[in-house]
Amino acid sequence: MTCEGEITLCGPAGSRTVHADDFFTGPLSTLRQAGEIVTELHLPKWPSGRRWAFREYARRDGDFALAGILLFYDEDRQGAPSNAHVAVIGACPRPHRLTRVEMLLNGHVIDDGLIRQAAATAAEEVHPPDDLHADAAYRRGLVATLVERGLRTAAQQGSP
Repeated sequence: MTCEGEITLCGPAGSRTVHADDFFTGPLSTLRQAGEIVTELHLPKWPSGRRWAFREYARRDGDFALAGILLFYDEDRQGAPSNAHVAVIGACPRPHRLTRVEMLLNGHVIDDGLIRQAAATAAEEVHPPDDLHADAAYRRGLVATLVERGLRTAAQQGSP
């Protein structure tokens, strides 16, 4: 699964467009070459009714997040997620999507059991490094908690 976004860069050699999935190459690293700047970001139209959440955790305001998640999904006629996208930032060397979590969510009505299963799957799907800020186990648990909280927030959007 890929991100549908594209990023246009301009520099001395001209302009080029890259897929958003390919833009980040590692911690604080991108495909941007010396002298290039980002000039455009192309994203698909956001449909009305889309459910979403963004959650991140940093020890202090303004610090880089130890972990963060962004998720969104549309709903089918039965109210089950479709087109689910779940991504992680901060916990791993580069931002990336959690495709196993996305597959788990698509076509299944969000309830407590599915939320717990998605959180556990997210923890299994990330492979964070140990570093001076947090060990890998802590970041896996943090990702699970953020996915759980994000799904609860998204599921409540539009509810009475």
